[in-house]
Amino acid sequence: MRDDVANDEDDGTANRTWDGAVVYRTAKQGWSTELAYSAVVSTSDDARALLAEA
Repeated sequence: MRDDVANDEDDGTANRTWDGAVVYRTAKQGWSTELAYSAVVSTSDDARALLAEA
């Protein structure tokens, strides 16, 4: 995550390799195509931790 971007919230996103679908990192350390299940973080430290778990 970029520290120089003023965002209130960030979420972890990726694309599935076999079909290119957008997937979101979930609070249970999984992935979902449903935005409603995404883990939302509000600090850079939390964003780094979320990405490190991915």
